[in-house]
Amino acid sequence: MVKKIAILFLSLLVTIFCTEVCLRLAGFEPYQLPGYSFVSEPTNCFGKDSLGVTLLPGKFRVDINNGLIHDVTHGLDSTRLTGSTLPDTLNLPLIHVYGCSYVYGQGVSDSETYPYLLQDALPNARVVNYAVPGYGTLQAFLKLKKNLSTEEAPSLVILNYATFHEERNLLSRSFIDKLYTGFRLMDVEKPKMVYPKISMDKDTFEIQYVNVVDEFTPLPMREWFASINLVDTKLSAVKSEEVLNYNASKTLLSSMADLCIQHDVQLLVTNIDERQDSYVIEDFCSTESIAYVSISPDFSNDSYRNLPFDNHPSALAHKFYADKVVAYLVEQKLEIHSWVTKNQNLLTR
Repeated sequence: MVKKIAILFLSLLVTIFCTEVCLRLAGFEPYQLPGYSFVSEPTNCFGKDSLGVTLLPGKFRVDINNGLIHDVTHGLDSTRLTGSTLPDTLNLPLIHVYGCSYVYGQGVSDSETYPYLLQDALPNARVVNYAVPGYGTLQAFLKLKKNLSTEEAPSLVILNYATFHEERNLLSRSFIDKLYTGFRLMDVEKPKMVYPKISMDKDTFEIQYVNVVDEFTPLPMREWFASINLVDTKLSAVKSEEVLNYNASKTLLSSMADLCIQHDVQLLVTNIDERQDSYVIEDFCSTESIAYVSISPDFSNDSYRNLPFDNHPSALAHKFYADKVVAYLVEQKLEIHSWVTKNQNLLTR
């Protein structure tokens, strides 16, 4: 009996060893932190709040991966600079811009961001950039709801959407794994990082606030074995399958549209990263009569990325975004098109 158990145990070890060797030969590896460096001076430019991340006020010089150096300016209201400060007495119509790091302008200086260029093109309006790295549609909804209840209502809300926002809305296991990696890169031990998540229940939804570090437990020894790391990756994919139906995005977009109607605000949804599944949200917006336009460049062209240092949109991509939005406002003959400067050099038709 003991001999049979020993043989069985030895066979199991041989099987595990052979599986591990085969996976390594096939290119699979144990989990390892990616090489990444983010340094801002004079202090850290990002902080924490109930939405996950907030912009700390001040002027910063940021260096990503020892080479992508850019200047960042944050206001007291957790917004990024969009140009010269305009006096409130001008009573200009407001444009609120919401989005993630793509719209915030990760990797480019203030004057190169799409909201800054949009402000240049619309001198008769006031553009406010509420985009923050790590945000999804849920954070945009919560910020919009708060802004409409406490501040002057904008004339236009631009919600910049990408399908990868859905994993952020739901706080899927795959996204929390990315956040976990970020914490490891920053060498933070058991931080308290609160993020909102949306829980769907048929036609209703609930918003919860959770400490994402406590939400994620990687499989033991994934840093030692490619096989365990592969199983952990597959586990994340299975547990994140609800991301694929985009129900959270649809619910949030519908709720944002209702908010805008209640406050007599125009809503424009833009697609900032065209992908194979982008048609799902485009079709939804068409069905719900929500204004929608794709402003995405062809990101297979490396000039639209901050390569080799970072994968975020480059200054060229931000100009493409701004050109597309301004062109849309003019071509649709919205009331806002009258705000466009007579100097149309920004447009690339």
